[in-house]
Amino acid sequence: MQITLAIAVVALLLAAFFRILERAAGKTPAWHGTLTLWIGLAAAFASFLGHPGAATGAQAGFSLPLALQIAGFVLAAVCAWLEWRSRETFFSLFVLPVSAALLTVAAVGERLLVGTQFRGPWFLLHVGFSIAGECLFFMAALAAITYLIALKRLKDKNRLRAVSFFPPLLRLESLMTGFLGGGCVLFAAGLFGGFAWFWLQFAILDPLEPKKALSSLLLVVFVAILLLRRREKLPGPRFAWSIIAGFLLSMVLTFGIDSTAHWFPR
Repeated sequence: MQITLAIAVVALLLAAFFRILERAAGKTPAWHGTLTLWIGLAAAFASFLGHPGAATGAQAGFSLPLALQIAGFVLAAVCAWLEWRSRETFFSLFVLPVSAALLTVAAVGERLLVGTQFRGPWFLLHVGFSIAGECLFFMAALAAITYLIALKRLKDKNRLRAVSFFPPLLRLESLMTGFLGGGCVLFAAGLFGGFAWFWLQFAILDPLEPKKALSSLLLVVFVAILLLRRREKLPGPRFAWSIIAGFLLSMVLTFGIDSTAHWFPR
C-alpha cells in the first residue's frame, strides 16, 4: 500500500505542476499532465487493494487512512473527469495538491473504530458515500469561491486577466450546480447506508441523535438551495455564498459534532 500511495502522490503532484506551467503559459492541456494524472488515479485506486482491512484475518475496523484515501481518490477522480469531459484544468491546479496531501497523510494514521461491526457493505456505503459527498461539496465551494473572485475581477480593472485565467462565469455556475447536486445524491446515499447499518447492527434508528439529525438537516438545506436556484430565486453571488456557508457548516458537523451514540446505541 505504501508504494502505491507514494506513486499516486508523486504522479498527482507532477500533474498539478504540469497544469500550473500550462496555465501560466496560456497553453492547452498537454499529454504529460493527463498521463501523470491518470497514473496517480490508478495508483490511488490500487492502494485500496493493499489496505490492511482487505487482508484476511486482519483486525476489522474503520481507520483514518481509509477515510483519507477515499477523499484523496474522489478528488483526483473529479479532476480527471473534468479534464476528460470538458478539458477544464483550472480546478486541477488546486485540488490535485490537496488530493496528494490527503494520500500522504493516509500513509500514517491510527485506527479509530475497532470491531467486527465496523465492516460490511452498509458500513462501507455509509463511510464511502458520505466522504464522497463531502468532497463534492468541497468542489462546489471551491467553484463558488472562484466565481466570486472572478466576478470581482470583472468589475474591477482586471477584466482581461480574469477572462484569461478564470473559467467563464456561466461555466462556474454550472459547475456549482453540478457539484452540489452530485454531492447531495452521494451524501443522501451515505446517510441511508448509515441508518441501514445502524438498524442491522443494533435494531434501532435513533434519528434524533445529534449527528444523524444535523446531517439530515444539512442535506435538506442543500436541496433547498438547489431548488431555489432552479426556480431562479438565488442569483449567482447569493448562490455562491450559500454554497460556501453550507460547506463550512458541513465541516463543523464533520469534525466538531460527534457522540458515542453516533456509533453505539444508548
